[in-house]
Amino acid sequence: MRRVRLCLLFLTTIFLAGCASLFDKPAQELTFVSISAGRDHTVAVDSDGNVWAWGRNYYGQLGDGTNISKSVPVRVKIDTEEEEYLSEITEVAARNNHTIALDIYGNVWAWGRNNSGQLGDGAHGLEPDKSRAVRVRGPGGLDLLSGIVAIDAGYEYSVALDVNGNVWTWGNNAWGQLGDNTTDNRNTPVQVVSSDGKGSLSGIIAVAAGAVHVIAAGINGNVWAWGSNDHGQLGIGPFALGDKETKPVKVKGLSGEGYLSDITTLSAGEWHSIALDGSGNVYAWGNNSYGQLGIGSDFHYGVPNPVKGLDGDGLLAEINAVNAGGFHSLAFDQIGSVWAWGRGGSGQLGYGGNSSKLTPVQTKGPEGEGYLSGIEAIDGGSYHTVAIDEQGKVWAWGSNTYGQLGDGTSGSENRKNTPILVKFPD
Repeated sequence: MRRVRLCLLFLTTIFLAGCASLFDKPAQELTFVSISAGRDHTVAVDSDGNVWAWGRNYYGQLGDGTNISKSVPVRVKIDTEEEEYLSEITEVAARNNHTIALDIYGNVWAWGRNNSGQLGDGAHGLEPDKSRAVRVRGPGGLDLLSGIVAIDAGYEYSVALDVNGNVWTWGNNAWGQLGDNTTDNRNTPVQVVSSDGKGSLSGIIAVAAGAVHVIAAGINGNVWAWGSNDHGQLGIGPFALGDKETKPVKVKGLSGEGYLSDITTLSAGEWHSIALDGSGNVYAWGNNSYGQLGIGSDFHYGVPNPVKGLDGDGLLAEINAVNAGGFHSLAFDQIGSVWAWGRGGSGQLGYGGNSSKLTPVQTKGPEGEGYLSGIEAIDGGSYHTVAIDEQGKVWAWGSNTYGQLGDGTSGSENRKNTPILVKFPD
């Protein structure tokens, strides 16, 4: 969910020529480079570009060719007659019931539920759900989508950023979250229009998809938003139930003065947004029912506010990355320590308890000893959190109802309040 989506040019250095086959490596030597948490499932990319998934699988969102949930990771397959696995992937994005992936050539793959066309393969409805990966088609269903450098998944829709700074969307559009100045669903990609509706949005370096809203950072550090605004998640000021924008609008600055600027990284939760500036400061806006804005109260805000520091002391600073889960927020600092705030009822904050927090707390280490450190990637699902450390190991904590923590167990009684290592098969 909502995740950091920076414009990184293909990341081809991850996949060195002549790298050993996955099956030449014992499980304990696997290292990972990208991770994403959906509502109840998790997806990760190893250093050889192979994709693994675990958790809920009712709609085929694990991509292993079945609809059976898994409590340990399985490999994602391609939708062919042969037993072929998806490979050469750099990034994955998961949401409620579907998953998308980006390969080293700039192509996009998708699998899982397709009731609103969110897989982008030209089909929609119940039957076209895919339990194996398919290629996303190009505009109008012609050719295939290409030249993509970043992706994200929303609730029944998907978003992609191309090498030229243009944004493409497909799937459900009931709230205008596709940004094409309509509310028509699309089963193949359309281009997000400019703020005046006369051209195309351009100069974008990062995109993030919430449940039914999208935020995007421009090359000048300004932020654009479109889709639902009934919780203030677009950051444009006053809001009311049913508010929406079908084309991009500019996010305002602190206290509604001017416009937000110098933003380098952003992420979108269910109904809230979070952003990081070039100085390591964090801002949040939108729904705050569980304290996910980190401002010390549960009051909703329609414009950005600075996130407070540990236990409400000062402001959160020197942050390297931010991420929005469903109703909780995450950040890690320059040494890879993790900070979390918002909804905590399933242990997704990782501090050892199950209470929500209105300001950041520090995520503890395994078994509650010390604090988690050395984190280089993090993502929050609806009720769980996953992360990758500097050694390429995968950690998970929070709800485990469908096995989304990947430790071989499942059920609400097996949730974890502090991080555990994901178990990969031999």
